[in-house]
Amino acid sequence: MGNFLDTPITDKETDVGEDLQGAGLSYGVSAMQGWRAQMEDDHLHKLGLPDAPDVSLFGVYDGHGGDFVAHYVARKFPEHLSRAGTLRGSDADFATTATKAFETALMSIDAELLQQPEVESGQDQSGSTSVMTLISPKHIVCANTGEVRSLLVDGRPAERSSSASAASAQAEQQQRETATPPAEKRPWDLGAVCEELIDHCLHLGSRDNMSVLIVLMDQKLKPKPDPA
Repeated sequence: MGNFLDTPITDKETDVGEDLQGAGLSYGVSAMQGWRAQMEDDHLHKLGLPDAPDVSLFGVYDGHGGDFVAHYVARKFPEHLSRAGTLRGSDADFATTATKAFETALMSIDAELLQQPEVESGQDQSGSTSVMTLISPKHIVCANTGEVRSLLVDGRPAERSSSASAASAQAEQQQRETATPPAEKRPWDLGAVCEELIDHCLHLGSRDNMSVLIVLMDQKLKPKPDPA
């Protein structure tokens, strides 16, 4: 079947975690190879960055044409982000600083990838889309490259916090209404919610690799707009 298997691989890689320093964040993530001949997805979760303990980073990477780039970016992106600028969650201009840091880090890691022997020689011609989120006590900053989705859920209808041009807006709205996970789940349930969502997508006929990452914020620490 070429790039597809005769039967899907439904084993899942699932992880959960929570910030023990009182930042009020917890996460669950699960990934499944599915019908694809190779698992080309990857993800990262950093509860508190080394240089900014009040800032957390989450990301999902959807590889195309191989897994090299997705795995490389998931492993190396935090280093590039750290070099791109100083992030302090308490700064009033955090959103602007984080946006510039994302842009700089993405361009930097892209240039570094082009210098890798596997890529430079033409042996590897894979690529990857990405969606990443930085969360501080007052801000959520999301950056995406390509066809990867993120949703913001706070008890009201889910809002898309990343953008993409190719998908139908009407179809996406229906997907959000049917597949948005329950917001009231406890932190230790998040891994199970991710697995349930993947199973739901498989049942609906998805033949792709699938990765789901959910971040739960403590009610009292939900980021709010800065006062005017």
